[in-house]
Amino acid sequence: MPDLTSAYAAQTSIDRVRRRVGALGLFAITLFASIGLLGGVHVVLAEGRRGDAIWLLVVAGTISLVVTVLIRTIIQRNALSPLWLAASLCPAMVAAIWML
Repeated sequence: MPDLTSAYAAQTSIDRVRRRVGALGLFAITLFASIGLLGGVHVVLAEGRRGDAIWLLVVAGTISLVVTVLIRTIIQRNALSPLWLAASLCPAMVAAIWML
């Protein structure tokens, strides 16, 4: 008869790896899009459209927050952790300080 404890532990480990791989995939895809969005802010600023650049930064920050909550939910951690939410806004804030 198979040991149910080790089977459960193996299934739990596989589920944990699946969640982390999924979260990493979501992060990689969204990171590419966010960097492109911040590049778009640079182009819009070069055209002299400061108001549009600000809106793009707001969108970039919102996307970062949503993705952080989704990733934290996928890996079954506290989704509304203040530390991680603040860290997710760092790229948009650095871009705002640097570009505006």
